[in-house]
Amino acid sequence: MSCNVYGSRPVQKLIENLGARNEDIQIVCSSLSEHLVVMTQDLNGNHVVQKCIRCFNPKNNQFIYDCFVKNCLEVATHRFGCCVLQAAIDHGTKSQQDSIIDAVEENCAGLTRDPFGNYVVQHVLDLARPDVPLRFVKNLEGQFHSLSLFKFSSNVVDKCLKLGGKECVTRILRELMDVSSTGDDAPIPTPRLQDKLVELALDPYGNYIVQACINESREHSPETFHMLVDVLQPVLHKLKGSPCLQCLTLAFPGLSIEKTEPVTDAPVKLDLANGHVTWECLPSDMLVVDVREIEEFAKDHYHSAINIPMGEFIRECTQPVAGEKFQQVKTAPMVAVYCGDGTRAKLVIEFSKNLGLSHLLCIEGGLAARPSN
Repeated sequence: MSCNVYGSRPVQKLIENLGARNEDIQIVCSSLSEHLVVMTQDLNGNHVVQKCIRCFNPKNNQFIYDCFVKNCLEVATHRFGCCVLQAAIDHGTKSQQDSIIDAVEENCAGLTRDPFGNYVVQHVLDLARPDVPLRFVKNLEGQFHSLSLFKFSSNVVDKCLKLGGKECVTRILRELMDVSSTGDDAPIPTPRLQDKLVELALDPYGNYIVQACINESREHSPETFHMLVDVLQPVLHKLKGSPCLQCLTLAFPGLSIEKTEPVTDAPVKLDLANGHVTWECLPSDMLVVDVREIEEFAKDHYHSAINIPMGEFIRECTQPVAGEKFQQVKTAPMVAVYCGDGTRAKLVIEFSKNLGLSHLLCIEGGLAARPSN
């Protein structure tokens, strides 16, 4: 009944009105306990579980916490289950929270990479428990480079850096620089190490991790910050146009890209820092997306553009499985987006960035600014 589109509401109403009648509450809890995981993952049933969490006292809800600890990975990696688990964390006692945190820590590696599980890990980090970020960082050690390049897990790494304090920042950054997390040894700026950091700095997701490393190490771990500067100094020219270079020069005003940049007459083609590109500098091999309506696209469009109307584009951003066209957008290294005058393209890019798609560039002026030749 709880999983039925019509039955769910009456069950929720019943739970709301049980009040302090402990015997009746026990009957409800007993009947739900055997089906809790299924209900948690159901479109209607998950609301019944959340209603129990909010209306019953922690003692009566203990069966929910016992179930979630035992089935943490299965619940947290479901689109509805992750929401129910976060509600349980918010409404539980300290001991109940502790049991969930322990289960999340045990499954941290798998949850961090999951589209839904990563939100549970972030939610636990947001509890502001001083010991939790370091526990998670120790659990994830040895994986930070790959985690930083992946959409979902990069959010967790970013949060560990921003909430974890000096030891977390030092451990993560020293691992990214191939330095032992203990001792005073400095990284050797080998081409391999520099290439790894440049890869991070130019990656759609990794660049946020490098920026967080710059800002947080400067505040919490100056010695590690100076190590990072020393490693990147010889390859700053490779970061030209990257948000990381702007972040680094703001944090360390003494840096000068001119000192390291090789002599070249080639112009900078992409304004990655501001998210714009002009028609004149548009690389011929870049994926171009027209976000105007189908009728507008049919009348005139850039010769190699694919058409994903604005409304469809925004819907695709929120879907767990992307359509064929949008899959091209997700997998392309960089994507140029245009509309008639640039207005709709900017809205699409702004929305996409909030969902982690940071490799989109707006073509300045839209189709109206396209050169006649």
